[in-house]
Parts: sequence; C-alpha cells; structure tokens
Amino acid sequence: GASPTNASYIAYAPNPALAVSDYLMNAKYGMGMASSKIDWASVISAADTCDATVSVPGSATQKRFEVNGVVYGTASHKENVDRILSSMNGQLVYSGGVFYVNAGAYISPTVSLNEDSLAGPISVNTSFERTNRFNTMVSTYIDKDQVYTPSETTPVTITSALNRDNNEVLKRSIRLPMTNTNYGAQRIANKILQQSDQQKTVVMPCNLSAMNVKPGDRVQVTISDLSWSNKVFQVIGWAFADMGGNTGVELTLREDDSCSYADLEVGGYSTVSATGVISAGFPGIPAPTSLTATAGIRNIELNWTNPTESEQFQEVQVYASPDSSWTNAVRLGTGRFT
Repeated sequence: GASPTNASYIAYAPNPALAVSDYLMNAKYGMGMASSKIDWASVISAADTCDATVSVPGSATQKRFEVNGVVYGTASHKENVDRILSSMNGQLVYSGGVFYVNAGAYISPTVSLNEDSLAGPISVNTSFERTNRFNTMVSTYIDKDQVYTPSETTPVTITSALNRDNNEVLKRSIRLPMTNTNYGAQRIANKILQQSDQQKTVVMPCNLSAMNVKPGDRVQVTISDLSWSNKVFQVIGWAFADMGGNTGVELTLREDDSCSYADLEVGGYSTVSATGVISAGFPGIPAPTSLTATAGIRNIELNWTNPTESEQFQEVQVYASPDSSWTNAVRLGTGRFT
C-alpha cells in the first residue's frame, strides 16, 4: 500500500487483500489494471483485517484470513478473483471507475438515511425463502496436513438459527479452494452462518442524497413508521431509477450487525485428535457487563448490560451468595430481564 508501483515494496505475503490487488494489476497472469484503478485505502484496511491475529485450540494463533492456493490460466478472471476472495469472505466492488477491496469484517457506517432521503415507498422483506435459508454449514478446504487434498470441516451450526427453523437442519456446503487449514475454514463458515441470520432486505428508492454510497457500504436508516432508529444495513444493490420523472437512486439493503462478524472463541472450534476423535466446538455465551447494585429502603436494585449477541441465549439467571462463592449461591430469578 505504500507505493504499489515501486518494486521495492512488492514481496510475498499470504494476505488475500494484497493477493487480489496483485492479480488486478499483474499483466502476465492477472487483469493488467493500472494501480490508479485501485482504492488503496480500502486495500490497506482489508489487509490489516486479514493480518489480525486470532487464537485457536492448542494455545496457538493464526492470521484471521490467509490465501494459499492456485489460480488457473484456463479460468476466467472472475473465477480466479472469486477464489481469492473466498479466503477472506470478501468482496471486490467496482464503483466510479475504481476497484474497492473489502474483507469479511464490519466497518461502521458513515452515511445516514431517513425519511427526507426517500423518493417513493419502501419495500421490506422480513426473511429469506426456505430455499435460501441455512443453519448448518460444511466447508471443503485444501488440507495442508493431508498432502493438500480436499477435506471437509465438521459441520458448523448456530443454535439460534436452528431454533428459528423449528430445529430442522438446513445444510449448505461451500468450497474454500484458497484456505488450507481446518480452523481457517471453520472460522469463515461461522462468519457466513452468523451473517445468514440477518435476513431483512429492503428496496429503498432514494433521491440523489444516496449518490454517496456504493455496494458494500453500510448505512444507518431512520424511519419512524417502521420504528427504525439508526438501524444498520449493508448496500447490496445500487441503480439509477426514474422516480416519477426525476432521477433517483434505488438501493437494495440487507440488515447488518457488528456481532455477526465476531471471530470464534477458542472453545468454538471443533477439533480432531490424532486418533480421529472429533470434539464439537461450543462458541459459548459472553458474560453480562456493567453490573451495579444500588441500595433501597427494603431492596437492592441490580442493573447490568446483557450481551449484544441476544440470539445466543434464552434467559438470564441471577444468583446471590453470602460469601461470593458459587458453592453457597442461591438462584433468585430467571428471565429475559436486565
């Protein structure tokens, strides 16, 4: 990112964001694009996201996303780019004559839309059709520990999504041809599963105030009639449209949430022993935070903040102990309260 046309800055790195940028520019095996056609700020942000260190079982660490694989001269540029992007659950967006590289990470919205942005009625779809729903995912990756042969991960399931679908297992399989570790494949599958729970889609006809967004961006939407206050959506479609004789922008949005991009905790990974015994992972539930106790006349008022991942738990239990020991704790109440 420092100077992409200067050979002294070019070096090997298994970083998907840098790899896809190199493929865009390389005239021998890539697309031969000029470096000025790439938004390098987005590349740097995506590359940093990929290089972040995450913990995995065995007291080890990995880079969040790495690209390790092969592109083929007989394949189309789209196929090769998609192969690279799969390793970071990413996107390549072409807007305004420039390529933007996005890794599979949450970026806070900087644009807000409200009733004043509208140029027509909103269309809202609250859920996906059954053919597009899934709550369990199996990913096929190229296992470097098995002589680089295609291998499947243990199925990854999110309990809340399973409950949403009346405990019917809806499985989807994905191919990760540029991922060569089991934990890396599980991590990508888990992120896709988390994002699949965000099912609300919106077609929003806007005036030209929506000109400053592009596919892949996140926006905050405030519509009082729908009880939306700075609700976050990701732009998945953008097109000029005729709004009653005036030119406008029709946005297709999908609801989004920062929690859907969380990395797996160490205990969330499934592991396989040397003898082939599979131990299924459990992602765990974050602890409540900001607990306070305020004395009343004949009571104590407790306040706390529940985990933001509300889909991961069904109830809160409150215990009291005379000596701060769980051994002597007594449960006082159970519910969905704060």
